[in-house]
Parts: sequence; C-alpha cells; structure tokens
Amino acid sequence: MWLFFFLFWIAVRANAKEPLYGKIVDKAVLTSDSVENHITSIEWKHGPDLAMEWYGDETFSYRQFKDRGRLNISNGELTITGLTPDDSGSYTVEINNKVTSNTQLLVISPVSKPTLSLWCEPEMTYCVLTCNGDTTGAEPVTYNWTSGDTTWSSTKEHNITKENNELWFSCAFENPVSSSSSEKVFNPFNKEPLYRKIGDEAVLTPDSVVNPIKSIVWIHGSSIAMEWNGDETFSYRQFKDRGRLNISNGELTITGLTPDDSGNYTVEINNEVTSKTQLLVISPVSKPTLSICCEPEMTYCVLTCNGNTTDAEPVTYWWTSGDTTLSSTKEHKITKENKELWFSCAFENPVSFSEFSEKVFNPFIKKEPLYGKIGDKAVLTPASAVNPIYTIEWKHGPYFAIEWNGDETFSYRQFKDRCILNTSTGALTITGLTPDDSGSYTVEINNKVTSKTELLVISPVSKPTISLLCEPEMTHCVLTCNGNTTDAEPVTYRWTSGDTTWSSTKEHKITMENKELWFSCALKNPVSFSEFSEKVFNPFIKKEPLYGKIGDKAVLTPDSVENPIYTIVWKHGPYFAIEWFRYGDETFSYRQFKDRGSLNTSTGALTITGLTPDDSGSYTVEINNKVTSKTQLLVISPVPKPTVSEWCEHRMTYCVLTCNGNTTGAEPVTYRWTSGDTTLSSTKEHKITKENKESWFSWFSCALKNPVSFNSSEKVFNPFIRDLTLMYILIAVCILLCFIIISYFMGKWIKGKNCIVFILMH
Repeated sequence: MWLFFFLFWIAVRANAKEPLYGKIVDKAVLTSDSVENHITSIEWKHGPDLAMEWYGDETFSYRQFKDRGRLNISNGELTITGLTPDDSGSYTVEINNKVTSNTQLLVISPVSKPTLSLWCEPEMTYCVLTCNGDTTGAEPVTYNWTSGDTTWSSTKEHNITKENNELWFSCAFENPVSSSSSEKVFNPFNKEPLYRKIGDEAVLTPDSVVNPIKSIVWIHGSSIAMEWNGDETFSYRQFKDRGRLNISNGELTITGLTPDDSGNYTVEINNEVTSKTQLLVISPVSKPTLSICCEPEMTYCVLTCNGNTTDAEPVTYWWTSGDTTLSSTKEHKITKENKELWFSCAFENPVSFSEFSEKVFNPFIKKEPLYGKIGDKAVLTPASAVNPIYTIEWKHGPYFAIEWNGDETFSYRQFKDRCILNTSTGALTITGLTPDDSGSYTVEINNKVTSKTELLVISPVSKPTISLLCEPEMTHCVLTCNGNTTDAEPVTYRWTSGDTTWSSTKEHKITMENKELWFSCALKNPVSFSEFSEKVFNPFIKKEPLYGKIGDKAVLTPDSVENPIYTIVWKHGPYFAIEWFRYGDETFSYRQFKDRGSLNTSTGALTITGLTPDDSGSYTVEINNKVTSKTQLLVISPVPKPTVSEWCEHRMTYCVLTCNGNTTGAEPVTYRWTSGDTTLSSTKEHKITKENKESWFSWFSCALKNPVSFNSSEKVFNPFIRDLTLMYILIAVCILLCFIIISYFMGKWIKGKNCIVFILMH
C-alpha cells in the first residue's frame, strides 16, 4: 500500500505544471494546454471567481480584469497587463465547457540591486562576503557569485581566505522575472588596484628597493615593458614612446594612458621580484540622466541613474536632493513619505566625479510652477490630450481668461488682445507677459478639468555687484553677491574663480587658506542668467601699490608669465587699456593709452609714459585668457618745498614748529625734522621746551617725503637761542652808547681845561 502511494506521488509531481511568474507592472499571458479547432466558448476563472468569458459573440470581464484583461478567441489565451500582487493565484480555463488547463500565476517584484558587505576576522585568516538586499515580495531569489570570468550559484554568504587569488567578487540576485548585480568588491587579501584615467600618466612604484640597483625589469602581464641592465634602457611595444624609468628608485612612469595599458605589472630589481601592481586604466564617468518609473497606484516610484559606464567601472552612485547628498545604488525608491522637491544623481569612479544629472521633480509633490519673463510669452499646455475637443475653458484663478465653444473664441479682461488658443491641443499662449498674469490656471476640455498650472511672471536678473566685509583681525572675509532681485525670485547664485564655477549661497566666506586671485558671481532664475559681476580680488593676497610721478613713466609687470604668450589684455578698471594677439601680431590701444602705452610682448609688461592722475587705478592683466595679476597704480605729485612756522607760549615755556606745504595730490606724505646730523621726529609739528636739550640746538629744518620725491625746508633758528642773542646785542648797544656819551663829555671837559691852561700861560 505504501509503495502504491509513493509511486502515485512521484507521478503527480512529474506531471505538476511549474508556476508562471509575472513581474509587477508587466503583463502575463496564460495559455491553454490544449486547444480545440472550433472554439465556441471560453471561460477563465481566478480561483473560484470568473475573470473573463466569451460565448461566440460577446466578451465579459469581471473585477480587476475589466481594464487589464484581453482574451484571444482563436486560441483561448488570457493576457493580463499592469500586473499587481492581487493577480496572483490559480487560473483555470474551460474551452467548449471543458477544463483544459490549470495555471498557477505568481506576481512578484523585480529583485533590487544587492550590496556586497565584507567582514574579516581580526587576524585576517578569513573574510566573509555577504550579499545584502531587500527581497520582500521578490521570492524565490537565488544568489549568484562572479569573479572574473567565473560565475556560480551559492548561498547568501561566501567565505574567502588567503588562498583565494581572485582580484574581485560580485554577487547578484535572480528570480524568475529579473536579476541584478552588486558593485565589485576587491579581494582584501590582494593589493588594491592602481586606477588611472585614460590620457593621464601612472607612476608604478616598487614595494621595496635594494641598494645599489644593478638591474631593473618591468613586466606587463607576461611581456617585458622596460628594462635597464645597469648601462642601457630598453623599451618595448607601446612603452617605447610613453615609458620612463627612474633608475635610482625603480619607478616606471607611463604617459598618455590607454586601456591597453591595464593589467598586472611586476618588477624585478637585481633579478628579484619586489612587487606586483594591478593597473586599471578607465574612462572618466559622464554626466548621467535620471529616469522615473512609478507603480500604477502611485504607492512608490523608482528613480534610475542611467549612463554609459562602459570602461569606467567600478562606478558608485551619488544621489542628492537639496542640501543632502548620499551614496547609494543605481536605483532610488521613493514613496509619498518623501518630501524632497527634486532628485539628482551623479557617477563616481576612482578617477573622476561626474556632473550631477538634471533634476527630476518629486512626482508625489504638486507640479512645478511655469515661469515666464516679463514681456515674453508663456505657453500653458494641458497635462493630457483629449480627442476630439469640443469645448475649451481656461480660467485665471476663479475668473475666465479665454473659452472656445467649438465655434467662437471669447477672451476676457487683460487676455483680450494677448491670448492665442490652439483648439486642436488646448494650449494657451499669452504674449507680453506682466506680473498681473501670475497665478493659477486651470483648463477644462470637454467640461472636464485636465490640468492645473501655476504661472509665475518674473523679471530677468540684473548684473550683480560684490561687496567685501573682512573681520577686523583678518581671520576671514565674506563676499556678498548683491543685486536687486525684487520680482525676480527664485534666484540662485553662481560663483566663479578662474576656471572653477560653482553654485552656492548669496554669501561666500574666504580665509587665508584661499589662494584664488579673484572672485566673481552671477544671478540665475528660471527665465534668465545674468552677466558675471566685476571681479573682486582676494584681500588675503596683498600687493603693494605701484607709485608713479606725474609726467614720469610707470612699468606694470605681470606676477607670472606663461610661455609661449599668445594673447595679452591689460584693463584699467573695467575698461580695455591695451591688447595684443600673436595671430596677426597686432596691438590695439584705447583711450588715453593710445599715444602713451607700449607693450612688451615677450614679458607682458605695460609701460605708460607721461603719467597723469587719470592713469591711477586698478590694472589687471590676462595672459593667454587667464588673469595673472592685479596692480594698483597711484600717480601722485612730487612734494613741494616746505616752510616752517613758529608759535611760542607767551611765557616762552615751550614753542611749536609746524612743517607747512600743500600736499594735495602728493599723498602719502611723511615728515622728518632734523638739526645738524640729528633726526628728531616724524610728525607734522615739533615741540621744544627750555628743559629739553633740543632747546640748545642752533637751528631746525623739516622735510616732506612721498614714494616719488623728497624736499627740505630752509633752516629756522632756535627761538630760545635767538631771544638770548637779541638780549646780548641790546646790552652791547647800551654799553656802546654809554661809552660814546662819556667820551663826548670827557672830550668837552678836556677841551675846556686846555683853554684855561693856555690863558694862564699867557
């Protein structure tokens, strides 16, 4: 008896029909095991319930099969589109009232891309690779492992040891409706590959070097690439023109890399293998595109980062939304819970990072506004097309804008002279846009609302200016991109410095670590992109001004020069001063520089003769279309010859000497006081007192100095010494007068005395 049941069970299992698997959203075709030549009736059941039936004339569909079921009356096939898990189950078909087959349909999800995790025993005796991923709703799932050209089925985990020489491993999920592979994980027991970009150079370095080096042999795969025998160097195959060997350390440099340069490189130094290097020459990743696929009932959507990664692997995927960036898989699943406005993805491999893809807006968030520029036109298009169209009504907010009744078109309010209606598509064109046209527009086609569009009419952005504010101790500075964005929002900011351009905020912070020569910003909104602002030079890169004397000449020299020089452009502020183009060997001078500017085309130096104050300002030079330096030229007058004025306190306790001179147009001016060989002070005024030893100097002189000239005053005698001298002179005069008076009267007296003597004698 037991033998009978065992044989019966084997027979049933042998005749059992395998389930039919279908992928969610895809279609399934259910067929009859046998078909009669003349079919008069067909009846398909899903479990105990009717799905579809046909009786020689009419077809009837039931439940979920009404819109998604199709019946082939010639062979009895049932096709179900847009599969959902609810479609799973047992399907039986009766043809001509006779059951002809029973089919088990299992609707499952496609497998997701797995990730490969690696765990190694602390002492590195073995490692475990685990194939991770959510298989909910995707069973039955099998695990496939790949390494190089070898693929095998295994379990979720795979153990490796030092005995495993494979370079890398990858795992894949597979179920009856799909398969997906993980990114590669390299063998932790092997040395990491050296990645380089096509066209770049690679430097292959031995792990250890023996000194002295007597011979070097580099082998690419099984063939010699370069060798040195202690005397001569020999290059082979593609390395003849692109290989360089450093005989002091054994390094091999390969320039102009191509994919053919990929492979294993071993080096023998002094006939002993010292290292093995895996070189992988790969392409840089390109900018990806982003596609979106949503489940019919909008329970979730899958974003896929697409792009040609041939020759660019291993590639990782980066996703961003707003300020958040994360590393993930090729696909990114979102639901109604995701509130991000948009998504973008990028590729990265060991040699490059791509631009981010264009943004894809969250389908769970309302439609993005339509932006229009003041004065331009906007085309508002229904979200879905209806054919034929009998009536069209466009409303601006609650009010009618334009309508068509199948015969006549009527326009209202501001739309009377500025609207065009396409009666075949329903599109509304509004010309000469004004801010009053902004608002919500709804369209009813054949009395049914088909879409809603938010129109925002905004101004184009203007050319911005940059303001600079530095922290007092110069630890950092903030550049602010200023511009009138009234009626122009939403505005984004773009910054540039040299060859680098990036999106950022209105403010950009810089520190002493920033070595860029200059910065510029631009404004962007959905309808326009401004010119970049004038350049603002880095305040942390300080260069002393160049001073020139009125009437003299100045030579402005670039900080750095590239050779050969193809173009030179000098600007004075925002205006061209002089330029030269190697092609044609022509020099062009502008404005005041026409007759006074000359250019040295071998060094880039600009010479300006007959300087005037109008020549002052900021000069920038672009050599080969790259800004190389900024020079501040200040044209000033020579200092005049100064004069010294004197003021003394009425009791002569102190005096103040002042150095006078018209320094207008001659700044910056410094002052210097001297007396004999002594330099006294450097201010405009010089104070002396009776107590100070300077009060015994016999004279004083002052001088004016600026970066282009020097001039000294005449000597001024010390007021304290001068007053004493005057007093001494007055005393001497008084003594002399007294002497004269006394001498006069003495003479009179002597003369009288002589007369008396004469008379007496006679």
